[in-house]
Amino acid sequence: MFQFVSLGGDCQPAAQIRKRRPSSVAHFFDWIGIPIRQTIELIRNDFEGFFDRENLHPHYAGDGFYGIVEMRYRADVQHGVPSFDIATTEAIRELFVMRARWLREMLEEDNDPVYFIRSWTVRDGPENEADAIELFELLRSKRRDIRLLYLHNDPGREDRISGGYRSAYLRQASSPYVWSGDDRAWLSLLEDFAVRPGGDDKGASPLPAPRRPRFMSA
Repeated sequence: MFQFVSLGGDCQPAAQIRKRRPSSVAHFFDWIGIPIRQTIELIRNDFEGFFDRENLHPHYAGDGFYGIVEMRYRADVQHGVPSFDIATTEAIRELFVMRARWLREMLEEDNDPVYFIRSWTVRDGPENEADAIELFELLRSKRRDIRLLYLHNDPGREDRISGGYRSAYLRQASSPYVWSGDDRAWLSLLEDFAVRPGGDDKGASPLPAPRRPRFMSA
């Protein structure tokens, strides 16, 4: 019933969303790592300059090519990056241009509303919910019915529901660590907490079913 879309800050939200909402469409933040402050800056700048060649730096681990670091917005791009040659990086840049267009389309009032998910990661630095609220307010300035679920790393903090904004503790798999996350924790958050009526959110009214971007249906 709900279309969840990841806002990062790593690949874990996208991986968990896909387990429950299978989709052939990858969104802008699905498979990159990016700090929350740079996420805010990127959206505020309307994605200007993201993945331009002069902002890129190859990342090598051991004897192999590991991915690309986008220096302007401090984004790690590892998935679907076979090399650092000009043709490859230009093709990837064009893909991000298209995904930015999809995100803008989601923020248009004549389209179905979307439920965004953002999780804290170590690249964010000390956990600060004020950043998440700023991100929510930025999105809400573009569309009033935006919803955002922020998942933090403080087990002692109470869950929060305030209008279209929600926050909760995300338990991580630790023995051993699993990059895609704790499936049971994510199941509870996405299938219960995210959609539970509460606060002043008008009863958490159901959101429409997901659909493909308009310009892909022709």
